Amino acid sequence: GKWISQKDVDLPISNRAFKYGDSLFESFIIKNKYWIFFEDHFLRLSIGAEHLSLTLPQNFRSHLQKAISTLSADLNNGYGRLMLYRNGTGKYTPQENTVSWLLQFDFSSNPIYSNEQKGLEIDLSSKTVLPPISLGNYKTGNALPYVIASREKADKKMDDLLLLGPARNIVESTNSNIFIRKGNQIYTPPLSQGCLAGIIRKKLISLVQNESNFEMRVEPLAILDILNADEIWLTNVSSGIRWVQRFRNSNFANEQYSFWVQKLNNLVQDQIKEINV
Repeated sequence: GKWISQKDVDLPISNRAFKYGDSLFESFIIKNKYWIFFEDHFLRLSIGAEHLSLTLPQNFRSHLQKAISTLSADLNNGYGRLMLYRNGTGKYTPQENTVSWLLQFDFSSNPIYSNEQKGLEIDLSSKTVLPPISLGNYKTGNALPYVIASREKADKKMDDLLLLGPARNIVESTNSNIFIRKGNQIYTPPLSQGCLAGIIRKKLISLVQNESNFEMRVEPLAILDILNADEIWLTNVSSGIRWVQRFRNSNFANEQYSFWVQKLNNLVQDQIKEINV
C-alpha cells in the first residue's frame, strides 16, 4: 500500500516476465486520482489473464482503485502502467498460475487529449509481420515485434510505421490502432487481424456508431485503402487520437479530426463528473 522509488524495486532473475515474457500489462491515464476508462481496462486485463490462465488476486479491482487513491496531491494527474506477471519458477510449463503485480506512475500536468496542429509522417514496416492471432488483442510482455518495428521507425526518421499481416493487410502501427475516413464512412481493422483491443479504439467505434451522419465499418484494410483515404488517425490511450499528415508520397487532411478529439475528451470529462457527484 506504499509507493516506493523505482530504484528500490527488487525483482529476482527467476521472474517469469523477465525469462519468458510471461506477463500482461495495461497503460492508462489518471485524472484527479481517477483511472480513466477503468472498467474497460479491467475487462481487457481480465480477459487477457483468462487467455493466459493467470489467476487474478482476490478483490483485485478494489486493490487497484485503492492504490490509485493513495497518490499524493501533487501527483494526481499522469500516466500509469500496471504489470502482472506469473509467480513461481519452472520453464515453459508454469508451476502455478497466481500472479504478482506492479503499478507504476508518471506525473503529467494535464493528461487530457490534445488537438495536434501538426500531423504525423508515417510509412510501412518492412521488418515486422503480425500474425492474426488472438494473443495480439492483449498487451503481453512479448513485445519484440513492436520493438523491432520501432527501431526501424527511428532509422527511417518517421513518426510511426504501419504493420502488416501475412495477407498484407494493415493491422496497426508500432503503438496504435488505425482508423481511416472516406467520406462519411470510418474504417478500422477487426480484432481477428491480430491488432490490440485498444481502449480508445473501442471508444471511437462507439462514438462513431452513435453519430447518425457517419457509418462505422470494421473490416480489413489494404494499403490501397490507406492511399485512398480522406483522413488517417492513429489511436492509443496515452495520446488519444493523432492525425496522419503524410503517408509515403500522399498527403491527408484533418477535417474531422478535431471533432472526434473533442468527443473523446467529453467522455473523459463525463467520467470525472460521475466520480465527483
